Amino acid sequence: MVNDLLSGMNISDDFSMTMQFIIVNHSGEIFFISDNLRPLFGITEGNNISLFECDPNLDLVLRNFSNSGFPSFQLDLNHKCIDNKEILLTVNIQRFTIGLKDLFLIVVSHGNENNWIHDKINNFYNALEYGYIPVIIADNSGLITYSTASFEKILETDLDSIYNNSIVSVLSIQVNDDILLLLKNALEQASFWKTTICNIEEGGGIKYWDIELNPVKIEGGKSHNFIITAHDITDYVKKNKVIKKSEDRLKLFINNISDLLLVVRQNDGVLYLENANDNFCSFFNLDKEQDLQKSISEFSNMPVISSIKKIFSGMSNNSYVGVEPIKTSKGLRQYYTKITTIDDLIEDEKLFIVNLNDITDQIEYEEGLKRAYEKEMHLNKLKSALIENLSHEIRTPFNAIMGYSDIIDECIHTNDFETLSEVSFSLKDVLNRILNLFTNIVEVAQLETDEVKLDKAKLNYHEALKAVYNKKLKEASAKNLDFKLDLDSKNELLNTDWVKFDKAITCIVDNAIKYTYKGFVEISSEVKEGCVIICITDSGRGMDQDEITRLLLPFEQGEIVYNRDYEGLGLGLTIAYRVIQILGGKLVMQSQKGIGTIVTISFPL
Repeated sequence: MVNDLLSGMNISDDFSMTMQFIIVNHSGEIFFISDNLRPLFGITEGNNISLFECDPNLDLVLRNFSNSGFPSFQLDLNHKCIDNKEILLTVNIQRFTIGLKDLFLIVVSHGNENNWIHDKINNFYNALEYGYIPVIIADNSGLITYSTASFEKILETDLDSIYNNSIVSVLSIQVNDDILLLLKNALEQASFWKTTICNIEEGGGIKYWDIELNPVKIEGGKSHNFIITAHDITDYVKKNKVIKKSEDRLKLFINNISDLLLVVRQNDGVLYLENANDNFCSFFNLDKEQDLQKSISEFSNMPVISSIKKIFSGMSNNSYVGVEPIKTSKGLRQYYTKITTIDDLIEDEKLFIVNLNDITDQIEYEEGLKRAYEKEMHLNKLKSALIENLSHEIRTPFNAIMGYSDIIDECIHTNDFETLSEVSFSLKDVLNRILNLFTNIVEVAQLETDEVKLDKAKLNYHEALKAVYNKKLKEASAKNLDFKLDLDSKNELLNTDWVKFDKAITCIVDNAIKYTYKGFVEISSEVKEGCVIICITDSGRGMDQDEITRLLLPFEQGEIVYNRDYEGLGLGLTIAYRVIQILGGKLVMQSQKGIGTIVTISFPL
């Protein structure tokens, strides 16, 4: 194939042996290279001309020459040999066609040292033009003395408008007044200046260029010129726009998440605040400009950061899900916390994505539903027990009232006023029992629905205990019981609700008298370890210890059979127990079957 090429070019064998030349196609693929050039260039047939190291780049010059209409082109090259010596070569490129193939003949010769400077200038000019390198040269005042054609295209003007014109005036169409002022200062101070411009291509696309001004010292540094270069940054700008658009979308997405979102970066074992959405920053008073990128150790006084740091220290894998209590400006809040980990293998870092969702209201709502359900179940049970007990406790006294009414009618007809008086007294007793029954039912209903309102005041509890004693003395005496009152000598005041206090003590004493058929009932008090201790002791029938808890529930009695010995709904102990709790006291019962019961009540002073 090489012989065919040489024949087609009319190159004799003697010429090919003496001349140094290379034949390449438009893409730089080498079809032939002279034997004496192979060791010099370090390339052979089948290689690409781009492997040839020289200044300027021969591959770039060849490609631009290929796109031009010129038949030939000559330039000088600096080539570094294998032994690192630099030699000057003159390269002549000629275009020819064989068949349908466009080929290039590159003839290489050593440059003439006498014409080296002149040729280098010419070659530099050709390299700039054909290498499409945008360059402007200006004198020390900023007047343009040279411009490549490529710069004319960038500035969208012609050489006449550029040559011998001020660089400030030429660029005034492309940049604003503030940037021009910086350019003027750079020209005056012979300093570096840089800006970015854009222009619209024929196809409608936008090209972006970095324009740089560099001062060049000449004549031993006594004077200077300026070189203005342009660098195509279109791809860089477009990539940055894509990245910026992606970042903006990501930020928009993150900031529109209603949850609190925090990104923590771990580098060399140290945790840093990498990023956070607007909701997180606003809620926890973080300043994105100042606080982000700082180590989280600098936020030890911030409860949310301390809680997150504690989670990190206890994480055994790359994720965490749980509910964390965090102190905020709104008080202690419960946050559903989810942490996921992303490993950055390139930077050898870890990113922790922390998602916080305030579920305090949800938890309180669920707990409220649970309490409401439990209260509803309790009230249903209370209602059932009430109905069961009312069938006996209301029917019995009303039957008595019916019987007493018949006796009253008979006494009126017979004028038996003595019997009438006795029946009237008994009737009042039955009515009082019914009234007390309904009063207790209302009291329990209020206690069970937490609708009790307290009216506290300083109370001399001695007087309250004496009032209960005097109120129940007649009832105890009617049963021949030894009813005793033993109060301590200290006259302390108790901050409590007098009415509720009296109700609780009365219920317990009433219960003691009711279930004691012989012996004694005693009310005693003492002050001990900052508390008032009140004991109601009786020698009644007593009960097993396992019955005490049951008796503190509504409608429970010592006997659960229908034909029990004592009337009542079993509300006395329940009322007393709940009232003492509401007043801030404590009730403890100790009892033994057949021996008696001790009820101990304590109130802090």
